[in-house]
Amino acid sequence: MACAGCDFNLPKVSAKAQALESKQSVRRLLETVPLTADEQEIVKGDLKKLDGLIRKLENVPTLDGRTPGAIATQQVGAMARPDADTVDANRVSHQALCDADRKE
Repeated sequence: MACAGCDFNLPKVSAKAQALESKQSVRRLLETVPLTADEQEIVKGDLKKLDGLIRKLENVPTLDGRTPGAIATQQVGAMARPDADTVDANRVSHQALCDADRKE
């Protein structure tokens, strides 16, 4: 069995949540428990190994085949460029409000 920090370790997709939880726990240990300098170095090494494990899982495809990076890129692109239907709907609703104000 390989440890989390080994390069040849291939973690399961389900390991990401556990790795994030472990990272939080290790950080809490580092902040709250008085440790010697050697112990602090060991804990910091564990954090680096957990970061490496989490990095390995960053671009694992989701069920629909897209990676988290691709999903984030699509969301940023969608926010930057509204589609034509949305623009037309906003224009129509704005025009309806203007017409209603003129009738009053």
